[in-house]
Amino acid sequence: MYGKSRYDLLDDGRVFRFKPNRPGKRLSAAALTVFMMLTFVLILLWQHVEQGWKILFFVLVPYFFLHSLYDIFIRSEVTYSFDRQTRRICREFPFFPEKELMRFEEAVVFTRSINRTWFYALGAKKKYLVTNYRISEDFIARPEKSEAEKAYESIILEKLFVLLETPPEK
Repeated sequence: MYGKSRYDLLDDGRVFRFKPNRPGKRLSAAALTVFMMLTFVLILLWQHVEQGWKILFFVLVPYFFLHSLYDIFIRSEVTYSFDRQTRRICREFPFFPEKELMRFEEAVVFTRSINRTWFYALGAKKKYLVTNYRISEDFIARPEKSEAEKAYESIILEKLFVLLETPPEK
């Protein structure tokens, strides 16, 4: 389950690319399905629902629906590319052109934590605390590593460190 397909990994010798938010796609699809089923039940029981719940329904349904669609079709498809030949790091969003983030020489990988979760991030050495990019899914802060953490470190992180530490070809 925690293989290369989990991150839609591609390494053709010239470009190393992966989709760090891909594992969340299944969770977003499941949440959307459950939310749609609850919406259907609420529509069936519409006559018995109080006015306050109806207003809450009209506020939350569009938000959760659009947020789930965004997660499924855009956020999970964000791709980070590491080009060995040009030694540049790029990010690709669906429906937008590729954007160069930085060069290999400027890049630093570090961890960030929010509440009880943490993730790996990528930033430029001089301003990595100001501008950084999430390059992993969220991991729960625990003393022992989960399978997802071990898989990410062995599949993605090891290759990143090798790429970033490799001197440029002359």
